Amino acid sequence: MAATTSTIKEDDHQFLLKKQSKLDEEKTMCSNKNRFELELEFVQSLANPRYLHHLATTTSTTSTTTSSNNNNNEDDDDDDDKEPIDILNSKEMIEYLSYLQYWYRDPRYSKYILYPHCLYFLKLLQTDEFRKAMRNPRRVEEVHVAQFTFWAEDLTERVRKVTTTTATNDDGIEESKKK
Repeated sequence: MAATTSTIKEDDHQFLLKKQSKLDEEKTMCSNKNRFELELEFVQSLANPRYLHHLATTTSTTSTTTSSNNNNNEDDDDDDDKEPIDILNSKEMIEYLSYLQYWYRDPRYSKYILYPHCLYFLKLLQTDEFRKAMRNPRRVEEVHVAQFTFWAEDLTERVRKVTTTTATNDDGIEESKKK
């Protein structure tokens, strides 16, 4: 009886996922496959400290007027109602970064990540302190050097392990060393 109940719940779950998926596609005007690929690419781009610096130093202008003010016959080219906004620290980006946390929380998604530092940076980007630090070119360079050093040391360690666990016999055939 318990197996039947769990099967029904799983079937209901799959139905709800398909239904939600269809609603999401209609709402975003983007297929879930395309959305997955776009989000994966964006999340992986977060592994680049210089890209984070670009987002932290690039400003965008947004209108501060309400929609009722947009309908009157005033000149829309007036820049007085615009204010510069740091893209990385904008409310929309912070909400989007918060939404993207499922990439490091759910192994079904994180298994597609090729650049694991992006998950670490995604976690750090949840903090105001790190987002502000990415404005400073010196801090960005420190992060970049630390990241490069980590990769170089990791690669060196992996090569060392491979060379110490295999040896070549007189015929040129690799054999595992016995420990």
